[in-house]
Amino acid sequence: SAVRAPLAGDLRGLVADVTTAEDMLQHFVDLDAAAGQPGSSEVRIRSGVDDRLDALREQYETIDEYLAEVADMESRRLGRAGVPDAIVAAVAFHYFPQLGFHASLPNPLAETGADEDPRAMEELKRGANAPSPDWNYQFAGGGRLFYKCP
Repeated sequence: SAVRAPLAGDLRGLVADVTTAEDMLQHFVDLDAAAGQPGSSEVRIRSGVDDRLDALREQYETIDEYLAEVADMESRRLGRAGVPDAIVAAVAFHYFPQLGFHASLPNPLAETGADEDPRAMEELKRGANAPSPDWNYQFAGGGRLFYKCP
């Protein structure tokens, strides 16, 4: 019995530590948001814990609206610059977090499978005129040519 007494004390300390950790998690982590996303590994920090984090969350939650607005502005700019409507209609806009805002057009070589030919792609890159002089070719993929745009 003398041996068990220290173990009981250690167990009470462990329970207290686990309870403290649980309280901290409940204070900082939005467990309800995580419960609504089965299988998700996303951890959402509660609003009000950190003002900077709240501001970033607000930016992230409204980014789709912002990107749609930027894409619309760029489409209108192309139209005003005299780019044919068919080309403007074929432009798709993308945002890559590490790369920024890009526009893409169908790759004319993709229809024939020539987009797999490195020489043909090099010739296309050198000879292709971007719809706007301030667009810079970046890469090709998924049957599209991607350009960095302002």
